[in-house]
Amino acid sequence: MTTTYIRITAVITGALMVAAAFTVFTSAASPKFYDDDPIWVEHDTQDASAMKPLEVDLVVDLTYNMLAASEGSDIRAQNVNTVDEVPDSSWFTNRIGRRSMTAADIANGPNTTAGPAAGTWTVGSLPMLCARGGP
Repeated sequence: MTTTYIRITAVITGALMVAAAFTVFTSAASPKFYDDDPIWVEHDTQDASAMKPLEVDLVVDLTYNMLAASEGSDIRAQNVNTVDEVPDSSWFTNRIGRRSMTAADIANGPNTTAGPAAGTWTVGSLPMLCARGGP
């Protein structure tokens, strides 16, 4: 009985040692960061100019989101780089933290234009959500 116990213990110990060695060698083989890491600018490659407004039935949307199984509550963000920062793109500019900013830079904000055209402005229509009493 003791011999069988020793053999089983030896086999289990050997298997654990082989598994540990395999894990160490495979994790050491792949680099933690690659040559292009971290990616600071994401270049948009798809043209979205053909997109048209989509009418959303709010009752259907609310019902679906209340009853559907929650997917991705434990999924990390897919558009961050290896240091968990959002790269610059056509819709986001990471101003703070990448370089030092003066008080004038902070007061100006992300605006890089001269501003809107001078004169009187007329609002022709409201976005769908605002017209329906949304946010």
